[in-house]
Amino acid sequence: MSLKENLEKLDSEELVYKLAQKSLTDEAEAIAIAILQSRGVKPPISSEIKNIEIEHRPVHIVLVDVLADIFKGKASLKVAFWGVGLALFLIVIGIGIGYEITRQQTAGQVFSFFLVIFLLLGNPIHAYCIWKCRKNCRNEFFSLIAGIYSFAQILIWVFIIPVALIIS
Repeated sequence: MSLKENLEKLDSEELVYKLAQKSLTDEAEAIAIAILQSRGVKPPISSEIKNIEIEHRPVHIVLVDVLADIFKGKASLKVAFWGVGLALFLIVIGIGIGYEITRQQTAGQVFSFFLVIFLLLGNPIHAYCIWKCRKNCRNEFFSLIAGIYSFAQILIWVFIIPVALIIS
């Protein structure tokens, strides 16, 4: 069965949904637009696609969109501070539990490696996200505090952690 035949089986609403999801290849998108036009349905243009509400978006797509917004500085300061901080905290806790369970085995070394990586890189990632999103706060005082906080995190990461690693 060809791509065109598969897309023709879908009703117009499903085709618009697929276009809004951006889950089609360029070729499939062109075919879907042609099918919609042959049915007398005006296909949405790219600026309208963002306004189409998608009722049941998969969780991984929502998470990727939120992370992209955070790293671009489009998310709120609250999401950057609590979302990234809590996510990194839970990842480190999960890796720590995995390490404790498997520390006598080879897998314990893998967990140990990832634990060190997340502990070392989590701090600057969190600081970067807060720095990028600090201007999305309504209160200027909290925006200033966020800037100072992220700057202090980077200073700690640049100066204190290398000294601690050298000493140990």
